[in-house]
Amino acid sequence: MKKERLDAITDGIMAVISTLMLMDIKIPNLSFAHLPGILYQIFVYAMSFVTVVIVWLNHHRITLHKEKIGINSVWINFGLLFVISFIPIATAHLSESFFDTSNHMFYGVVTTLVVLFYAIFQECITQSENEKNIRFDRKMSWLTMGLYLLSIPLSLITVYISGTIFLFVPALYFIQSKK
Repeated sequence: MKKERLDAITDGIMAVISTLMLMDIKIPNLSFAHLPGILYQIFVYAMSFVTVVIVWLNHHRITLHKEKIGINSVWINFGLLFVISFIPIATAHLSESFFDTSNHMFYGVVTTLVVLFYAIFQECITQSENEKNIRFDRKMSWLTMGLYLLSIPLSLITVYISGTIFLFVPALYFIQSKK
């Protein structure tokens, strides 16, 4: 398959997912008294939005110089898009109640699956490449997946640990991308 077709469907689905997340924001009445609730809703949306954007940016970067994409990679990409489509649902639950452990566990499962599918897609696309930065990117993908996976049982201890992981992973992307 030509890379442009894969990019077009990926871009379209990512745009719909981002829109669905925005539509799920439940902002209470606009008043100074409700400001903490409003900021919380925007914060959870922003965290999820950045996660989707990071996947989209990385997806674009690893397919940039490819002309054709194999059918196995196409199916893995659709698996990736499928699990990304759960981010709006996980975001909505997390924004409804931050202190509900099951919401953290669900968000952790979704983000773990997103990074798992991305890492497999990345391995398929870059399997014949062995540059230092590509090897580093692969390690970062698996590390990120491990962190999200750890957030699931750690949320049983306290949601603050899983919440910290949900914030740390996007921050890690920005820290390492500056290098």
